[in-house]
Formats: sequence, C-alpha cells, structure tokens
Amino acid sequence: MRFFFLIFSCFFSISCFAKLYPGVIYLADGTVIEANIEPPKRPNDLFLSYSVEKGKLKGFKSSDVKGVYLNLNKKENVYFGYLKIENDKKQKSVWAVLSYQTNKIEVYTTANEYYISKNNYLSLSTSKLNGNDGLTYYLKKNKVDELFRVFEYRDGIVDENEFYKNLSQYFHDEPRLVKSFIKKEYTWNEIFKICEIYTTLSEYRDLKTV
Repeated sequence: MRFFFLIFSCFFSISCFAKLYPGVIYLADGTVIEANIEPPKRPNDLFLSYSVEKGKLKGFKSSDVKGVYLNLNKKENVYFGYLKIENDKKQKSVWAVLSYQTNKIEVYTTANEYYISKNNYLSLSTSKLNGNDGLTYYLKKNKVDELFRVFEYRDGIVDENEFYKNLSQYFHDEPRLVKSFIKKEYTWNEIFKICEIYTTLSEYRDLKTV
C-alpha cells in the first residue's frame, strides 16, 4: 500500500508541476501525434512526457521518438530531435535542438540542461542561471540519420585542433572548404556561415552533374 502511495504521489507531482507546450511528436515508426508536450530537460533524458487529454500524462521512451516540434510562444517554435551520434563513444543518442538549417545541412546543439524562461523562450547560452557551462555542436547532412559531433564550447574555450579536424573530416566532399580549414580561415562562431558556404558549393556541384 505504501509503495502504491509513493508511485501515486510521484505521478501526481509530475502531473501538477510539468510545464507542457502545444506541439507535435514524430515517432520513429512514422506516427505523428499532436499533443501538449513536456520539453526534454537534458540531452540524455530517457523518456518524453506528453498529454492528449487534460490531466492525463503519458510518455514514450526517447528511443521510440524521432523528434518533437514545440510551440513555446507566439514568436518561437523549437524542434528537438532525438538522434544517434556517429562519432561520440560516450553518448550514443541525444536530445538536440535544431539551431540552424539550409536545404543541404542542419546544425544541432546540446546543453547541460535545456532552460525555458518564464516568458517561454529556450535559452542555449552558457550561464549559472540556466545551469549551462558548455554547449556541443553537431552537423547532420540531408538524408543522413546520425549527428556528427564537431566541437564543444565549454567555459568559453573551444579546442581549435578538434574543430578544424572534425570539419575537414565531415566536409571531405568539398575540397575547397577543407583547404580553408587547414588554413584556419574560420572560427567556431562562424559555423552557420560555414554551412551556408557548403550549401552553395554543394548546389553548384549538383548543377554541374545535371
């Protein structure tokens, strides 16, 4: 009886205090569910909670989910993808935020914790307020299912050698970009610009092959 009471108390607490946002859940099997969703709190969360009927909280294993699209406020919509990582031995899969995209490539970011402000804005900055001392950036080309870890920004520091090495490896199909990485022509905070350049070069290559 006491065990049942503890379970009920835990579920009641979650139901009462979970902050839910309207959105869409995309399951790995192709199913799409419109629901009120509790955003992932950390990259390694194993469950996703949601509600279709008011007061009834349900959940999926993260491994059963492809991603969730959340409407946090009138100005901001956020997509969290649950994706495997190609080149990280420590973490096999993570909840990552889609930070930038072109029609050729996407940039995803993870933080220690995903902090949503009282005004319903997602913060991916590093600060004591949101518990983040570091961010990790990933790339994912179109028609590729896995993330590729590019670099980590921790306490204001980026390992430049790792940054250029990983970029050269991932963009090996564009030799001109690889040459620029060897010369260290770009910095870590130009990752979106690098993706734009890759997209332009890739589209030009596509035209030449038609």
